[in-house]
Amino acid sequence: MVRPTRPWAALAGLALLSGCAAPTTGETPPADPPVLPSAGAVPSLSPSPELAAPSPAATADVPRLGEAVRLYAGADVGAADVAVMQRFVMFAADPTPEGAQLLGLATTGVRLGLGPRLVQDLDIATAGDPAAWSIPSQAFRAHTGPYSALAVVRQQVEGADADPTRWPSSDLQVSVGDHPHCASPPVPAPEGLDGRRRVSVQPGEGSITSCLDWFTVDLFLDDDDAIVAVTLDIWEP
Repeated sequence: MVRPTRPWAALAGLALLSGCAAPTTGETPPADPPVLPSAGAVPSLSPSPELAAPSPAATADVPRLGEAVRLYAGADVGAADVAVMQRFVMFAADPTPEGAQLLGLATTGVRLGLGPRLVQDLDIATAGDPAAWSIPSQAFRAHTGPYSALAVVRQQVEGADADPTRWPSSDLQVSVGDHPHCASPPVPAPEGLDGRRRVSVQPGEGSITSCLDWFTVDLFLDDDDAIVAVTLDIWEP
């Protein structure tokens, strides 16, 4: 069941973190959370002096109902990749027409997929409506659906509040290129997208208790960094 979303203001300072180190307790949040970037904008990943640390990770916590949403980015992930995923996560948490306009969707069309298969077109005109992102029920990974990349990201962002036994935290991890399928080898990109830049987000390390709660949402970008496809993959029980 999809829970109600929160206003964008509650997530406007979604934390951006470079490096794969696990979050450290006692870190000091920045005085001024980063502002949601507009489409094409690249946020700075440089930590403020009070957040500088010997580790390669820059940390910034943002209030979220007394907690914090952390978006981790590995060393191989560029600032533009983090920016496009930050916009997507914020949109998933609170889908609006205004948020859809910031996503950088390709005007030539966007395809939605499940794992290595593209299954339907996204209606760009109604992309601000979560229903436009819903993939009807069908057999996939021993599930029947319906499926929504927005819903699974929103569940992860809000999940620690709802059920800490399943979601110890709301942390998210950004990666570029092929990535493991939880405890299994990488799943190939859908046919025709092999040459596209692949920016994905999965639950952060330690944020879920088993692969049954694992997911990945992969964005495929064209040469102009516009999103041409969005795929969802989950674990097969």
